[in-house]
Amino acid sequence: MIGLFLSLVLLSPSNIERSLSLLENPAGLGIHHGYEFTYVYPDNYYLLSYGKSGFGVRYKGDTIHFITGSTIFSFKDRFSTGLGYDGEMERYLIGMTIRPIYGVSIGITGFLRSFSDIYTHIGISLQPPNSDRITITGRYDLEVLPDLIGKKSFVEIYGEPIDGLGMRIGYQFQENRVFGGLILSLANLRGRYTGTYSNNIESYNAMITASLTLFPSLLRKYRTRVVVEIEGKYPEVPTKRFFGRGKCFLDLLQLLKDIRDTKYVKTVLFVIKNNDLGAAQAEEVGKIIRDISKGKKTFAYADELTLKNLFIASACDSVIIPPSGGLSLPGVVVIKSYLKSMLDRIGVEAEFARIGKYKSAVEPLISDTMSVADREQLNAYIKTIVDVMINGIASSRGISPSELAGLVDTVGYFTPEEAVRYNLVDTLMYLDDLKEHLKIKKEARILHGETVPRALVRGFKPNIAVVVAEGSIVNGKSSEPLLPIPIIGGRTVGSETFVSTIKRVMKNPSIKAVVIRVNSPGGDALASDIMWNSIKKLSEKKPVVISMGDVAASGGYYISAGGQKIFADKTTLTGSIGIFGGKFVMEKLYKKIGISHEAVKWGKHADAFADYRKFDQFEKNRLERVIRYGYELFLDRVAEGRKMDKDSIDSIGRGHIWSGADGVKIGIVDQNGGLLDAIEEAKKMAGIKGKVGITLYPHPSSFLETLLGGDENTLVDIPILKLLDSPFLYLEPVIVRLK
Repeated sequence: MIGLFLSLVLLSPSNIERSLSLLENPAGLGIHHGYEFTYVYPDNYYLLSYGKSGFGVRYKGDTIHFITGSTIFSFKDRFSTGLGYDGEMERYLIGMTIRPIYGVSIGITGFLRSFSDIYTHIGISLQPPNSDRITITGRYDLEVLPDLIGKKSFVEIYGEPIDGLGMRIGYQFQENRVFGGLILSLANLRGRYTGTYSNNIESYNAMITASLTLFPSLLRKYRTRVVVEIEGKYPEVPTKRFFGRGKCFLDLLQLLKDIRDTKYVKTVLFVIKNNDLGAAQAEEVGKIIRDISKGKKTFAYADELTLKNLFIASACDSVIIPPSGGLSLPGVVVIKSYLKSMLDRIGVEAEFARIGKYKSAVEPLISDTMSVADREQLNAYIKTIVDVMINGIASSRGISPSELAGLVDTVGYFTPEEAVRYNLVDTLMYLDDLKEHLKIKKEARILHGETVPRALVRGFKPNIAVVVAEGSIVNGKSSEPLLPIPIIGGRTVGSETFVSTIKRVMKNPSIKAVVIRVNSPGGDALASDIMWNSIKKLSEKKPVVISMGDVAASGGYYISAGGQKIFADKTTLTGSIGIFGGKFVMEKLYKKIGISHEAVKWGKHADAFADYRKFDQFEKNRLERVIRYGYELFLDRVAEGRKMDKDSIDSIGRGHIWSGADGVKIGIVDQNGGLLDAIEEAKKMAGIKGKVGITLYPHPSSFLETLLGGDENTLVDIPILKLLDSPFLYLEPVIVRLK
């Protein structure tokens, strides 16, 4: 039956995926796997793929034949092996798919009925550079033991001139037949029609596929009105869930960018809920919403507004809260707790050395009050936050910055009517009423699933890698606790994990430029230098742009100095070029609770960092000498990266924190801008024109990996313990969170 020939033979093992893999190459179940159902007519195949396995039946007269398949092993979308069984033909299928480089896919399937009845299909699919709309595919049927009767080797060209509409034309060698077909995709549905031709149509088959993975669609439902919810946490690296992954900050930016650049979207409603956006993140979100407002009608709704959320909301044309809502603008405060008296009371002494009067990280341990230098730098940083937020709100709401600043002190907490009277809010209305007024029925959601590649082959589109360094810097591997503990717990970025990622990015030929997204207060001195070195080596091979998040200070700035260009938002906390080191001495505490120590040692100072005694004078001198060396090395790294003399760096160093706005003025930052600005700069430096792919590193750990500690992840991780293990730290623990 020629229809059977079409559905079974004119498939190539190189580019087949999900449900159709059951017919040709079970390894395809592991490439872009997902839930999918396909019906093949007139052969009556019913094929279902679920995850990396599949099951199918064929009704042939009164007989039912079963087909099964499963992936044995797969690695991302580059390599997969699979095993299947065809009950009708009583044969096993052993398949392999390899995608060694971008634009090339190779598939091999062996069909075994017995050891004396083996034959093989070998397929290859190719895409021309910089195009994923054209694919050339061939299949060669190779006999292994007996003569293979009915070889059906073929070659075809597949093209998709517009999303969702594909055409294939090919030639089957043994039968000297030309075949052709059409493929039509509508979101989650795809239809295929194929016929063989000589003088007229001799046979045909048709397939209909329903998939949970979106296909490029011919007909799109254009939503002219959309809703965007800003809620919850937006980490720089997404967390892995049981199904899929959580959202991250880049997802939010990409969504807003797509809305900005999509012409058919005319009205956008931003529903602003409680969120953990930092000052710099909020600054970038507000900036892109202002861009959206230039070409579309924008509305912001919030049950309650704070300084940060009002700054975001004021980027819209109108700001709405409910009649029972509120607005709180009490100001910005940084509160630091000082522990010296408490430590004295329990018998613990903090014995640390530091460079620079502004290196305030150890002050809460050695003092009961804030130093003049620390108060000076914190006031300067808060002033930048206030200037950005107040000026942004004032310019959008049509009032003067001084008037708005006055309201902070004279009112602070506004009733809904006062918020309207002072022109900080436009209207009092409930959300459902607002949606009805705007004729909005459906929402724009942050989606994470990728659409199916048009031709199912890895494309040649140039990529920019965004490599995230988020959390405290530690030696070894990165960690992401399942149950982060406030203040003392959280994500860490390990030097070993980071360097491994940088090496992968360096070797990947499709990655043309790299953005290092730094959101770190620093940490271990040695780990910081190792990470700096990897970035420095990468910048010798590819363009490297640094994008600073909410904080890139001390060790966070140290690693940034290895990039070629540094971007920071105005409210980014950066600088803190300094170092400290030492230990906690618990001699008195041990005495109080009845613990004594005896040491057997070789070397007079073998127990120098033991916590049961203080440093002697020699050890203090050596500690200060090593701390000085670490500071001088920090200055050297920054001077080299910034192309400034060492004395100039020292004058702005000494542990001083700076805002991103001040960082531009003193030369430690090249330009104020966010992550999207850094990506555009990287694209420009790499000479990329047109569309570019964005690849985010590191990939999030799975729930199971985190639970079992696959990357030094644990149920409860306490990075402060790792930092206390480090004798020398480039660390600035001040992080300002805005409500």
